[in-house]
Amino acid sequence: MLSGTEARIRYLSVAFFAQGVLDALAKFAQSGSAVGLDATLATAIRELGAATGTQPAERRPGDVRAFRNYEQVRTLDEVSNQAGIQKIIHILEDLLERRNTGHIAEQRRELNDAIDFFFHLESHALRNFDQPIESLPSGMRELCKAS
Repeated sequence: MLSGTEARIRYLSVAFFAQGVLDALAKFAQSGSAVGLDATLATAIRELGAATGTQPAERRPGDVRAFRNYEQVRTLDEVSNQAGIQKIIHILEDLLERRNTGHIAEQRRELNDAIDFFFHLESHALRNFDQPIESLPSGMRELCKAS
């Protein structure tokens, strides 16, 4: 059985992953600097694709593994459905392809969507870190007492 500390660490690793992507996206949005953006977006695309089963989980030593456990995938599922995650993957791929065009204004909407997604992912992961045990759904406690 998984200890509470281990589960909390898994949630925290998702928050850390999301914060890294947020940092790179915010830096790009504010200054247009693409330093570190390539590697960060490539990792995010690979991790989201592996989590949704749309891309093989190619792993190299030192790779980030943001979504390898139940708690991590559950956090991702709380933020978005399969189609929403696919949309974010597409946005990240598009940003990666067009990052050096100098037309940040054209990319602003996609950039904002990606920032919103990773902000919500980080927020959910931190919430789960603070409250790792889910409360019972309404009425379930009474049903369990009745049996």
